[in-house]
Amino acid sequence: ASAPVDDVKPVGQKIRVTAPGSRGLYDAVVSTMPLPRLVRMLEAPREILSAADRLQFRNTVLVYLLVEGRD
Repeated sequence: ASAPVDDVKPVGQKIRVTAPGSRGLYDAVVSTMPLPRLVRMLEAPREILSAADRLQFRNTVLVYLLVEGRD
């Protein structure tokens, strides 16, 4: 499921994800947030934060269409 995320933190071999009204531990996550934001949430070392802040990226917009009708 997709949801806004407030926090992402490593906890041992798991990943704790906190979203409005929920928190969970996961073996793996798929993130679509900008990498610099994710790296800041992970509290990476200063060198990694600096490198992430220099990354250039484009936002991705996904559009899903449901077309009803005959095959």
